Amino acid sequence: AIYLNEAGVPNAIGAALVKTLGIYPPGSYVRLANDEVAVVVRRGRRANAPVVFSIVGRQGLPLGEPPLRDTLERAYEVKASVPAEDVRVVVNAAKLLGRV
Repeated sequence: AIYLNEAGVPNAIGAALVKTLGIYPPGSYVRLANDEVAVVVRRGRRANAPVVFSIVGRQGLPLGEPPLRDTLERAYEVKASVPAEDVRVVVNAAKLLGRV
C-alpha cells in the first residue's frame, strides 16, 4: 500500500521507503516458510528478504534464544506478515539488535 498509489503505479515516496526499510520494516513480524514467526530487525540484501530472528517455533511455542534466520534461504523465506496483536512473545529489542 505504501509503494503503490491508487492506480497501482509505484510512487516516489513509497519507493524511497521500500528502498530504505524494505518491504517488512524493523519491528514487524513475519511468518517464515518453515512456519516459525520471526521479528524483523533490519532490511536485508533484498527488500523482500529482511534480517530476522525467529521468536516462535513451528509448534507455536516461544524460542528461548531467538536464532538468526537467513530469509534468502528457501527454508526461511518470508511467506506472510503477521499482525503484532497475534504475537504474544515479549521481544528484547536491544538484546537482538546487539546480536546483528
